[in-house]
Formats: sequence, structure tokens, C-alpha cells
Amino acid sequence: MKLSRFALLLGLLALLTVPLAAQDEPHPTQATGSVTLELPHLAPPITLVPLGKPTPPPANPQIVYILTRIVKGGYLNDLYVMDADGSHKTLLRAAKNWPSGYQDPNDPWDFYGYNAVGFGAPGWSPDKSKIVVVEEDPTYTCGGIAGSHQMKRFDLAMVNGALKITGQHLLLDCNGNPPLSNNTITLAWSNDGSRIAYGGWVEIRTIPADGYNNSALVYTESPQDGIEDLTWSPDDSKIAYILLEPQVSNNSSAIKIYDFASGVSSYSITPDLYKRLDGADWSHNGNWIVFSGSKIGSTDPIQVWKYDPAVGPDSAVVLDSNSGQWTTWSLDDSKVVFQADVGTAPWSGIKSHDVSSGVDTTLCSNSKGGCSNPDN
Repeated sequence: MKLSRFALLLGLLALLTVPLAAQDEPHPTQATGSVTLELPHLAPPITLVPLGKPTPPPANPQIVYILTRIVKGGYLNDLYVMDADGSHKTLLRAAKNWPSGYQDPNDPWDFYGYNAVGFGAPGWSPDKSKIVVVEEDPTYTCGGIAGSHQMKRFDLAMVNGALKITGQHLLLDCNGNPPLSNNTITLAWSNDGSRIAYGGWVEIRTIPADGYNNSALVYTESPQDGIEDLTWSPDDSKIAYILLEPQVSNNSSAIKIYDFASGVSSYSITPDLYKRLDGADWSHNGNWIVFSGSKIGSTDPIQVWKYDPAVGPDSAVVLDSNSGQWTTWSLDDSKVVFQADVGTAPWSGIKSHDVSSGVDTTLCSNSKGGCSNPDN
């Protein structure tokens, strides 16, 4: 499962690591009060029935993210939420580990013999009542392969004062046509809440938010390229995405915008301008796309930028000069949340950048693993 460049760095760290605790703060436990049903994984959508009367998620905008625990032999990626100010960090679902000493033969990202299991980059629904995520669960077998990836929708609600997963829906697995790839990189919920776009390698596809294995092809790129970091325009008429183009130069990447009406994908930022682009996210007012990267030929670190897609790259300005990736706008477009250097471990935290004041606030840091892949 490709989670982020952060995961690759953690693989190296794990070589020198003995079993560690999950994080600096006391690791919260799963909230009690819900009934978990262990049903066959090939069954259609599963519903978990909570104890207590569910209510809508809180009004305080929340951030969903991944917290990584480094353990002996690998690292586990747990699914968390926190309030917009970094408070009330809550574990939604813990990753399940492979048996001791087992190496996943189907995971192309287990470069160092250390397993990355758990959750990939998550995405909020527009109303903040659901999360879509790809999970690698070692206890799940599909098509005779243990640990096959699943795309899931988790339904959330406040139950007895705590945010909990109250239901889950299997969206896509190995039985899809085509099957869910273990290289699925990014997920993005349409703003009307009806569709989820996902990409990996050369295809952009969509799937209904309540469907099962009925994805639709949107666009195909050249086979030597790679698609990452999809984001919908506010009116859902376009999808912007990062395109890795290694044939142009090492680490070369671009931003393209696909138009549903015309069926055409056009360059918004050409591959000769930036390298290591990451985290494209369209602002809710439609005026800006935020991303991270560094200019080709520059010695500057990876920086957080914004630009007007109606104008093009000449409108790009630096928002934050700190190294960052996986950028995402707050609901009111006043802040940009991103994965950042915090402390001594690379890509180990999440920061919030106030666009007006320029002030950064650290929302999450974890010296014994990392906080990554935020979605606002």
C-alpha cells in the first residue's frame, strides 16, 4: 500500500527500532458502546449498530489523519480524528498487525522487509459524517490472498458523548471490475457527496458513495506516468490531480485538470516548473489550489504554495516555507493544514497555517511514529 513518502522513511527508522508505545500522549483506547459484528468479508455492506442514540458529528470542524506506531518488524497506521485546533485526538480504528515474522508478499511498499499495515490516506465526506479510506487488514482474505486491500466507508456519529464509527460499507475489493489495486494512492469525495474519485498508477476512476464494486473509468494517463492527490472543483465539474512524469526529469511532476464536460485533461502547471509536487487541494470558494513542492533548479526546500487555476502558474505564491506535504484547506479556506517536519523525525507531524497572519500551529506530533495524511 503506498501511503506517502513518509511511510518509506519510517521503513528505514524501523530497522533501528525496538517495540515502542504508540505516541507521546497516552494512547486512547477504542470507545466502548458499539457492537462489532465479525461477518464474512465478501458480504455486501455491513452495518454496525451502536448502543445509545446516535447524533450528528460535532459542529467543530475536525481533521481525520493517520497516526503511525513503529513496532518491531514494521509500523502500524491507525485512523484518528482531532478537532481543528489539535485537541480531542480520538482513535477511530486501530490497525491490525501481521503475525510476528511475516512479510506481506503482495505489498510493493514493503521494500525493507518491514510491513506497513493499516489505513491509507483518508477522506472526509462533505458533511463530515463519513470517512472513506483504503485498509490493509491481515485478517481479511479476498481471492485467496490474505491482506488484500479494501476501500471502506465508515459512518460516524456522536454516541454517549464520543465520536464513534457506527457503520461501515465495503465499496471496493478484489472482486471489483477492475479489482481494487494495492497501489491505490488517493481518494477524494465529490462535494455533492454522491461519488468518490480514486487514483493509482495511470487511471482516475469514480465509485458511488453507497455502491459496491461498480467503479467507472474517468480518464487514463500515459503508462509511464503516475496519478496522485485528486481534488474536485467546488461544482464537481472538474478534477485536478498531481501527475508524476519521470520521463521528463527525475522527480518531475505536474498538475492537470480533467473537465467532465469536454472529457479533456489539460496542464494547469507543466512538468518543467516544479518537482516533488504533492497534496493538491481545491479551495471551497474555487479561487485557489494549494500544493507542496519546490521549483526546478532551486535549492529551496519543499514549500507550501497556492495558485489560481484560472490564471495558471504565474499566480503561484508561497504560503509556508517549512517543508510540507499532503496539504488541505480548512472548511472556511482561512487555513491550510499539512504534513510537516516537527521535531527531529522527518514528516512526523501536522501543522495548520493561518493564511492571513502567516502563523503556524502544530496540531499533532509523535516522536515514536508520526502523524500524517490529514484531511480537513
